[in-house]
Amino acid sequence: MAYDKPYEDKPNSGTFFANKTKTNPKAPDYRGKILLDLSTFDIVNGTINVDLAGWKTTSKSGLTYLQIKAQKPRDQQAQPQQTKSEELDDDIEF
Repeated sequence: MAYDKPYEDKPNSGTFFANKTKTNPKAPDYRGKILLDLSTFDIVNGTINVDLAGWKTTSKSGLTYLQIKAQKPRDQQAQPQQTKSEELDDDIEF
């Protein structure tokens, strides 16, 4: 079964491919891009914190690349609300 659908950038994901045109030791080993949906992140003073994760993958043409995913840092993601009984159960010694 042939795969006819062209590659489409997905929000908060991207790719890194080995830099085949590296001409000096200071050049990057990998190059890539990421499409960020800024509405999913907290922007503070013009900056955002982003957690990245990566998976080593092989393309249909046989190229090995790193697929990346971006998300809000874990400490900034929505925390479940505590119930009143959980708030009062705080192990304070009397």
